[in-house]
Amino acid sequence: MEQTTANEFNILGVNVTLIDLTEEEIALGKSVSPREVIEFVGQHIDSLKKDNHHLNDHQLGVLLALQMAKRYMTLQKVYTANIDQLRTEAEEALSLVQKSLSVNGSESNISI
Repeated sequence: MEQTTANEFNILGVNVTLIDLTEEEIALGKSVSPREVIEFVGQHIDSLKKDNHHLNDHQLGVLLALQMAKRYMTLQKVYTANIDQLRTEAEEALSLVQKSLSVNGSESNISI
């Protein structure tokens, strides 16, 4: 059983405890460490504080959450549109290959 390490951080006056990545997650390189998340959030909070010095910490937290949600949702839409476009183009390419094969006299059934 892998040993996990918990780290405490403070974000806008709220203490949070986050568990470090497992060795497997680190080896795969597909996860983001808690420290990277905290640094990312901290940088955005600092930026928001500069532009919105009149907001208290709770308001900054809500504003940051809304900005992050918008960014995430936008990326999801772009990702989905890109996957749909890729699928359409792959289907069109496959259709051209199948037509070419049938013109040349060899029948082959290929699908995506």
